[in-house]
Amino acid sequence: MTTVACDGRTMAADGFITEDDHICRTDYRKVFELADGRVAGFVGNAYNWGSFVGWLDNGGDIPKVEDGFCCLVLSQNGDLHSYDQHGRSFPERAPAAIGTGTRFALAAMDFGQSAAEAVGYACTRDIYSGGTITVAQCKGALRDAA
Repeated sequence: MTTVACDGRTMAADGFITEDDHICRTDYRKVFELADGRVAGFVGNAYNWGSFVGWLDNGGDIPKVEDGFCCLVLSQNGDLHSYDQHGRSFPERAPAAIGTGTRFALAAMDFGQSAAEAVGYACTRDIYSGGTITVAQCKGALRDAA
């Protein structure tokens, strides 16, 4: 699966794409800057991400995505929400993480690590996380993480 972490200022994700028992890619981008300056990070089937980015950017009908899908969206004002496969959102509090490396990333951020450092640590422990770490930050000012 993957690890996406948000420390309230930045969002980071690993680059592994796996299928069954093998690694397909190690440099896949899983965090995206949205048209309005927000940042979104995704876990689950990568085929679903583009349509969900389109929905976050433009609204309209919620795209059909598969089970296991989840995303975090960080706004310029520091608001953080998670979304499920039905487009339902839930307010989160930073630090937050999603994916198979969640517990490792959260532990690292609890001890003062950045989102990128937390994903890096998760990659040392979670067999489904690894590769290139991508980091994105919202355009515009962010408030400090709570």
